Parts: sequence; structure tokens; C-alpha cells
Amino acid sequence: MTAYLVMTEEPCPAYHDSPAGIPGCASCGHPEENHTNDFEEIWRKVGNPTDLRRPQNPVERPWGFYRVIAEGPGYKVKLIEVSVGARLSLQSHAKREERWVVVRGMGLVTHGEENFPVIVHDTVGIWRGVKHRMANTGGLPLVFMEVRWGA
Repeated sequence: MTAYLVMTEEPCPAYHDSPAGIPGCASCGHPEENHTNDFEEIWRKVGNPTDLRRPQNPVERPWGFYRVIAEGPGYKVKLIEVSVGARLSLQSHAKREERWVVVRGMGLVTHGEENFPVIVHDTVGIWRGVKHRMANTGGLPLVFMEVRWGA
């Protein structure tokens, strides 16, 4: 199974109408019910993800750091920063899926046997059981949001 990559020129804001007046997302075409007010809550907790200040209570790793933004039964949301030239370890998860949204920088995603570049606003789906990682290929720290479902 291959990853999917949704590339938009503008971020996809929650709850808005298409240019044709149809409720949904003008950027991605998703109906309103696929968006959530939780995103606005998470964004308030994150602040401006392009801000160069380090977030409070980061969990340091050799490749950079992460901070848990929100979590509950069956889900977790993280803000992840990958240092210049660094990459996360190659990993897979038998019981969870992830979605990544790049908010600053550029990188290279490994998803199974595929490698593809990502930039700001790109979204990547990581399926259960597929080996994956993110590498920073740019000259600035790479920042992305990770939303995971499952164990």
C-alpha cells in the first residue's frame, strides 16, 4: 500500500464553504464533518509552529525534539522538530496509523519502499505496519505535526 500525499498551496482551514457555496473544504474538497473544532484547540496549545522559540517541556531526541500537544483514548498529537541534517529512525507500528503535516522546512519521507520530498502544507498518511521515517533535507529545522490513532 502506498502513502498518500495531499499538496495544497494554502492551508486547509476547518469549517468553510467551497467557491461554489457547497459546505466543505475549498482546498481539499472534504465535507465539513471531516474537519474538527479540536484542530483550533490544538492550534491554540501549539501557538505559532513557525515561531523559532523552543516549546515548553520538549522531549529531547538525537534527531531533535517533540512535544505532546494533545492526547486521549486512542489518539495523540505531537509537534515534532527535526534538526538540520537529521532523521527519525526507520520504524513501523502494528496497531496505529499516523498523519503528518509539514508546517516548516522541507524533508524526505520514507514510506515502505518509496521516498518522496515534502514541503510546507504537505500531508502524509502513514499506514499500519509500513516502515517509515522523516528526514530533514533543508537548511532550517523541519517542523511537522503528527496525529496518531491506535495503540
